[in-house]
Amino acid sequence: MPRFSLAALPLILLATACQEKVDDHLWAPAAQDERNTGTALVTQWPRSVAEVRFGVTPYLDRPAMEAAFRPVLEHLSEHIGVPFRLIIADDYSDLGKRVRAQELDLAKFSPLSYVEAKNADPGLQLILMQVAGGGTSYLGYVYTLSGDPAESLLDLSGRSFCYVDPHSTSGYLYPRALMLSQGIDPDRFLGHIEYGGNHVACIRKVLDGELDAGAGYSGAFGAARQQGLPVYKLKILAKTVRIPYDAYCVRSGLPLDATRRLKQELLGLSTRSPGGRRLLAGAVKFNAWTAAEDSDYDSIREALALTRRASRGKEE
Repeated sequence: MPRFSLAALPLILLATACQEKVDDHLWAPAAQDERNTGTALVTQWPRSVAEVRFGVTPYLDRPAMEAAFRPVLEHLSEHIGVPFRLIIADDYSDLGKRVRAQELDLAKFSPLSYVEAKNADPGLQLILMQVAGGGTSYLGYVYTLSGDPAESLLDLSGRSFCYVDPHSTSGYLYPRALMLSQGIDPDRFLGHIEYGGNHVACIRKVLDGELDAGAGYSGAFGAARQQGLPVYKLKILAKTVRIPYDAYCVRSGLPLDATRRLKQELLGLSTRSPGGRRLLAGAVKFNAWTAAEDSDYDSIREALALTRRASRGKEE
């Protein structure tokens, strides 16, 4: 089995770069308190923006995503005074294309999709990162059926595998980086490859015996359980290093007052308040949003560089 000398150092850097930001102040509902007490002025919404088109990657089934985001979008519409419309992209790369075409105003990007979209559209503006489980990062899993003889990644040689999407972070990029760190060339090591399109679809394919193993984000197990899937029949073969949570961005050219107001409203929502728990503790399962910087996603760029170097090495 060939080993990639480039793998060890970048994965160490990834582990360091993805450490949690779990300070309490990250998701305190400060903006909501300010609105209630009148200690800060809420930015007036610009009349030129008559609707907010909110785009998301299709990381879950459409019904689940519509149910998840409906309460939050209804809340934002009521507080801001304009309609909010949910638009689920056709696939992960489609979201960036729609933002560049000015078809979306606000978008929730998976980490890899954000990095790729930012490369293609420097005017894309990162405004917030979501918080879940009390932190700003999560794990990716590689899994199979509990009765499968495989006990580690090395036991998947020649086996069929489900990735989520070529632009998925936990469902493609990070599992591949994990394999490379263990001296595994995923393109030559694995057998038949399929793309599920979303995380629950991959879980379903493994549970149904269509594919031997799959990859996805840790929260997908809970989402699949909510849909009645017997996730107790799965076992985790490997975990990735921690991955920064999704990036919330606005399109280039969105009026500054609209950007400011969106940030105020989202930062004012938290599961530490009764209203926030009602909106966020259901299908969305976020704790809150927190300020973000482009450098928060440098670990994604490291993983992407690692996998690209490995691919170039095979071509040379």
